[in-house]
Amino acid sequence: YIVQETSAGKFIENKKDGLTFKALKGWRLEKSSDGETYISLYSPDEIEENRFSIKTGCKIIAQVDLQYLTIVEIQEKIEKTQWRETSINNNEIIQLKGYEAVKNTLKEPDPYNLYRISIYIPANDKLYFFGVFSNIQDQERCSTEFDKFLETVSINNN
Repeated sequence: YIVQETSAGKFIENKKDGLTFKALKGWRLEKSSDGETYISLYSPDEIEENRFSIKTGCKIIAQVDLQYLTIVEIQEKIEKTQWRETSINNNEIIQLKGYEAVKNTLKEPDPYNLYRISIYIPANDKLYFFGVFSNIQDQERCSTEFDKFLETVSINNN
């Protein structure tokens, strides 16, 4: 992931996987240790209690997985709760940036008291993942911020 700062804001690009997006104003960025696996964006007020729990604020993750899955396979994995600790999910198929995607929303907080929305987009023989995480008190605000973030996402055919 390459971060470019301009007068219009911080833009993040992953050329190899055809992914670009803009960081929300004032949000802090953190790359995975290898600089390639994922990138996390933290709201200015985000405080983590520990690795799995957020005390305040929002966290957004963008990740590209080289394991391609179809929409049906994604839904099956979510339903089997292999990707999530709870079965209290709402899954829907949506259109995002011209791609069919699965949107998974937890209806209740998970065991770490986190609220989550996850978007899975199979494209270009990869699986693009975007997720927002927050405590239950910040869920509405973080959901709105996530929608703003998703408006900036661009996936190009490789």
